[in-house]
Amino acid sequence: MSQDRVLAAIMFTDIVGYTALMGKDEQKAMELLKFNRDTQKPLIEEYKGTWLKEMGDGTLVSFPSASEAVYCALKIQERLKDNADLNLRIGIHVGEIILEDGDVFGDGVNIASRLESLAPIGGIWVSESVSSNIQNKQGVETRFIREEQLKNVKEPVRIYEVKLMGTEFSKTIATSLPHKGKQDSLTKRKVVFIALMVVAIFSLIYFFYLFNTKEEAVDQPITIAVLAFDDQSPDGDQEWLGDGMADEILNVLAKVEGLQVTGKTSSFSFKGKGNTITEIGEALGVNSVLEGSVSKVGNKLRITAQLNDVETDKNIWSDRYDRDASDIFNIMDEVAQNIASSLMGELSIDELKEIKIGYEVSPEAYEYYLKGVYFHWNKFQNGKSIDDFYKSERMFINAFTIDSTFVDAYAGLADLYDTYGGDQYDRKRDSVTDIGFRINPNSAYILMAKGLTFRKTSGQKYNTDSAFHYYMKAHALDPNNAIINTVLTFNYRMEGLYQNSIDLANEMIVSNPLDINVRKVVAESSERLGKLEEAKQNYIEILEIDPNDLFARIHMYIIALLYENDISEAREIFAKLEKSSPDNILVTKASAYLLAIDGRIDEALAIDFGGGSLRYDFNLGLLSILGMKNEALSLTDSMSSITDYKGYWTYGSLKNAKEVEFIRDEPGFKKVLAKAKLVHEERVRKYGHLFNE
Repeated sequence: MSQDRVLAAIMFTDIVGYTALMGKDEQKAMELLKFNRDTQKPLIEEYKGTWLKEMGDGTLVSFPSASEAVYCALKIQERLKDNADLNLRIGIHVGEIILEDGDVFGDGVNIASRLESLAPIGGIWVSESVSSNIQNKQGVETRFIREEQLKNVKEPVRIYEVKLMGTEFSKTIATSLPHKGKQDSLTKRKVVFIALMVVAIFSLIYFFYLFNTKEEAVDQPITIAVLAFDDQSPDGDQEWLGDGMADEILNVLAKVEGLQVTGKTSSFSFKGKGNTITEIGEALGVNSVLEGSVSKVGNKLRITAQLNDVETDKNIWSDRYDRDASDIFNIMDEVAQNIASSLMGELSIDELKEIKIGYEVSPEAYEYYLKGVYFHWNKFQNGKSIDDFYKSERMFINAFTIDSTFVDAYAGLADLYDTYGGDQYDRKRDSVTDIGFRINPNSAYILMAKGLTFRKTSGQKYNTDSAFHYYMKAHALDPNNAIINTVLTFNYRMEGLYQNSIDLANEMIVSNPLDINVRKVVAESSERLGKLEEAKQNYIEILEIDPNDLFARIHMYIIALLYENDISEAREIFAKLEKSSPDNILVTKASAYLLAIDGRIDEALAIDFGGGSLRYDFNLGLLSILGMKNEALSLTDSMSSITDYKGYWTYGSLKNAKEVEFIRDEPGFKKVLAKAKLVHEERVRKYGHLFNE
């Protein structure tokens, strides 16, 4: 795999309102796209740019210098100023990019893309690195806009707007860039004066930074990642204990004021990979990492824990505990308190004794509970083995058989049943949840399970009011609980409140950057809102974490085929899907699209799309390719009775989806859309404000 890293000025452009135009007049949109391309390419060549990539209506270009990128952007905007139909936003950043097998990645690309999306219509927004590079360039000036924390960028970015000085662009730019053979007209005195001014400016910057660094550092969060503890037991059968130990310590630390703790999914993803502390810290954006080990022989526990500074790779604190297994809660409390004590100078902590696990249950019951969690999330959730499901079920039952008041064991079992699904296990979930709720109606975990009984009860209509009621009570009790917040993001997406879902998921990504499931919520919700570039970027980021993720590849395939009409790209993606998951039902359903395009219509129509939301998702896509309006109208007409506008086909997706574009002007579809809009507006009124209060 060929990979090169280069420093470049990156320009990202995007046509404002292009997606909406495609929905109204596809021919006009394609003509506009061609005009934009024909306008940009010669100007990019003139300013020594390299056309890297075209993404729908967006372009990605690199330049050898910031000034050439800015002058080119200004020239492009000037050329397009008289075209009322073609309005661009442009973002520019100087940074490192990665060129790999014909594709381009890196923060340089990400920041330029984010700046473009924030820029006003007709605007050019740049990062501070660009602004600094063009400060003394003739004919241009920059104006500071604001500092903003851009998505997936570790440090806040200072944003500037580029403005043209004067009115005659061509004359200004003609004298701005150096030409071959042209002599510098500055006298030696002017050169000395400018040099002294530069020294003075940099001196001021240095002293300003020197005297303000400490003050600014206080405002930065103290960040920590807790890695899964290594299993060092003689038989290697205590992984459940290492995971459980780390998870509980993580949960306690998450409640410490002033400490930002990375989520379990991201921290545990490094298990067994041999990464250094520095590599893990940089990947997670934290300044300290806790690692440890566990060993249990009979009733004896040996636990080690070590807190490391990422920047120096030095040990901040470490300890070893040789205790009875019955002392497990005290050990975890001590580890959490020792970490907090080591960081007390930088944290706002009143009393260390308040940092406690909080469990008052039998250690034996607790051990079974940890095993139940392990077999559910580490084994069954990943491999879908029925044996692991039964092991998890047995462990949770053992836990509350030993201690009938252990409410988390009931909640854990209810969560397991919800994951398995189906009428039988939905009923079991509801029964177990009710028992736990009677024991402790103020447990965040059991309240989350209670919400699931209303969101996903077989044979009954959804009761969204009740589901949100219990979710919000759970969130209020434990606002940092990743499981509860993940359920909330999924519920918002299910109800079609995509922006709420995106906002909450993006908050979670800050502390859990490698959680693929949360990123999927952002990607799919963006896609349903018609924000294709945001969706694609998130799918790309998912594939950077897991190159084999089926969900992301399927959606990239659908975007390429249905939204961008890039059949060759779709074929390439589908070839990878067939190779990696030849027997997967989603891949089989997705194959219908290419069969239809290749004229194998009978084979495409013969594919069984099954029931539920996937029936709509894939079948509508196929019907749109084949132009079968009557069948599509019949299918969309059945949506309200089957789905109550939940899941994939809510108002937002009906309004923006390419799959229904060919029937969007049909009276029957307009009726469906109008009904969905009323449902959506009611949901916004009821639930859209919940996190604003």
